[in-house]
Amino acid sequence: MIELANVNQLSIDFVELIAPLLALTVSIGIGLWLKDAMDALVKGLTFRADTAIEEGCTVYIDGQRATIIKIGIFKTTFQIQNGKGTTWRFVPNKRIEFLRIEKVITENEGTTEH
Repeated sequence: MIELANVNQLSIDFVELIAPLLALTVSIGIGLWLKDAMDALVKGLTFRADTAIEEGCTVYIDGQRATIIKIGIFKTTFQIQNGKGTTWRFVPNKRIEFLRIEKVITENEGTTEH
């Protein structure tokens, strides 16, 4: 009986040791996830608030002509005409800063985009 009591006490001590470490690990994971989510949210809102580029604008994204279909909170959708046909490119807003985006002001034919 004494050995059983020692095993029970040992398991209780083990749980008391592991529980805070588990809670700390979960807290760090949630914190990192929230940081990433907030970073994406801020970048999305910043891109959306930029009045120079809005939905419907014609732009060049990394050298390809595209139309901005939707500027969302977490991602932006570009419509691209290429050899494959019409494709939509979904770009997470946290990656927008790494793209070269050029807004088309005046076409060679003299038409103006907004």
